[in-house]
Amino acid sequence: MSPVPETSNLNSDVTVSQRAKLSVKVLLIVSVFFAGVVISGCTGDGKMTPVYDPMTRDLIRLDYDVNGDGRIDVRTFMEHGTPVRLEGDQDGDGRLDRWEYYGPDGQLVKLGTSSHRDGIEDTWLYQSGTSRRIEISAARDGVVDRTEFYEGVQLVRVETDANHDGKVDHWEDYDQGNLRMLRMDDEQHPGRPVRRLTYRDEGEPLLEVDLDGDGVFQSVGR
Repeated sequence: MSPVPETSNLNSDVTVSQRAKLSVKVLLIVSVFFAGVVISGCTGDGKMTPVYDPMTRDLIRLDYDVNGDGRIDVRTFMEHGTPVRLEGDQDGDGRLDRWEYYGPDGQLVKLGTSSHRDGIEDTWLYQSGTSRRIEISAARDGVVDRTEFYEGVQLVRVETDANHDGKVDHWEDYDQGNLRMLRMDDEQHPGRPVRRLTYRDEGEPLLEVDLDGDGVFQSVGR
């Protein structure tokens, strides 16, 4: 089970009125990015630098040196005056460890992180209300092979592509953080479970199979 990334700001005041000044919008995004993050040696002397397209003179990026040490910690990429993506180095080691993706209204829609904090983006968080979805690339190649679903902080189910063929072959259902059911594909029926284990509070899990694909599982033992 993967830890739930910090998401208290995912649906916070990142979105501002379209009539608000661009500088205010970007400063809000930067402040949300670093909310709760301790930057070593931060002096509060950060500087924001605009970057313009040399041909069109359109604003395409805002670079922010948070602690004034001469290194860029946050880059906000712009399109038509609106932030669309942010890259950041939260721990100041010179490697990216956080990515944010914004919709047309400036709302944060996806948060990317690096499980090893080494510049490789391998985990993505989506949130809608209290529901959260975390997508994970275990091979760290950008291909999602595990998806975790949460209600609040409680894990409710997991889907895994264990053999990396692009189809889910393991399904896990949880109740109050406890695994209650595990369904598995035997690789001969891609994308469809043929075995399931039901876990009870007491006793051995119940093993059932559905080899003919009619959706009816039959007990084969405990």
